[in-house]
Amino acid sequence: SGYTVQFSPQPLTATANATVNITLSQVTSAKGRIIGYIPGWKTPPTAQELANAGYTHVMIAFGVFSTNTPGVIVPAFETVTKEYIQSLHQAGIKVILSLGGALTSIPNTTVDFHQVLAASSSPDVFKQTFINSLKGLISQYGFDGFDMDIEHGINAGGSFSQPQGDIAVLASIINTMYSQNPSLLITLTPQVANIAATSGFDQTWGNYASLTMQTHQSLAWVGIQLYNTGCAFGIDQVCYGPTPTDIPDF
Repeated sequence: SGYTVQFSPQPLTATANATVNITLSQVTSAKGRIIGYIPGWKTPPTAQELANAGYTHVMIAFGVFSTNTPGVIVPAFETVTKEYIQSLHQAGIKVILSLGGALTSIPNTTVDFHQVLAASSSPDVFKQTFINSLKGLISQYGFDGFDMDIEHGINAGGSFSQPQGDIAVLASIINTMYSQNPSLLITLTPQVANIAATSGFDQTWGNYASLTMQTHQSLAWVGIQLYNTGCAFGIDQVCYGPTPTDIPDF
């Protein structure tokens, strides 16, 4: 197997009715994360309530995409203000703008990334407009980074390692933003099908797997929507469903 195991036995003395002293101390240098979503159409909890609950990061939902000017991001979080975000920062909570989501009811907007990219005069024009708009929102509200929660319209093209079209454009946006500001927290939130270990990929299966390959050095983390799934492919290429009789059970 290539491994060598060695043991060094040591004597152990047990004393009846001995006293063992255990000291417990609070860990102040924990590096874990507790991440929550704040829907921007509902009254949010106070910063103190979130801090008391242990949250370290929150995602503000959502920024959606203008159909009038391809590349422009429209705030869909009317109940979240700059002052509220400042209060979160004062409570030690990082704040991330989540882009996309499942749907939008705001006129002249969409959550379909491919729709707005295809409507632009060129991919380069779209990328620059998108980056400028995103930078503007980050500066205006004081976001610590952004999250890609795009659930519609990331069409596949090329291969996992060399994607074309939508994924290539989105990867370029992410990597450009990171290269210009490495302190940004940049995250992905794919649905299970999007990150699946499939043999190929399309607009549903595996597209975020390719995106992750192109952007992993720019990402703080990838948070998979394990609550949002049908069946999911294992490494054996079997699509396991969310039922108690299947193994694994999602």
